[in-house]
Amino acid sequence: MDELPKASFIDKEVIFEPIKVDIVVPKQDKTIVRINILKTYERVLESGYLSAEMLRRVADWHFFEGDLDVAEKWYTELFCLNSDLDIEFYYRYSVSLKSVGQREKANEMMAIFENKKG
Repeated sequence: MDELPKASFIDKEVIFEPIKVDIVVPKQDKTIVRINILKTYERVLESGYLSAEMLRRVADWHFFEGDLDVAEKWYTELFCLNSDLDIEFYYRYSVSLKSVGQREKANEMMAIFENKKG
């Protein structure tokens, strides 16, 4: 019983054709780099390069995010650089000043806002 049973085969010529396989390399997604431009502006401002446009954007960003302490810092820089601003900046600066406890200066800015508003 050590022998395996013999199988009978039909004599038939079998031709195997090679199968053509296309290798498809998936396209790699482009690497996406997200840059928070306002954080970049803030780093540039902190390095000493002051631009009224960057100051406005960074101050407004912090103001609308509710980070009034930091907004006050950048509005102060903005007003030191340029005091002829649109009226909404006087209002935002006033609110930011109140948040850091500078009520007198905040009241001044609100008075200017009210006068310019008409």
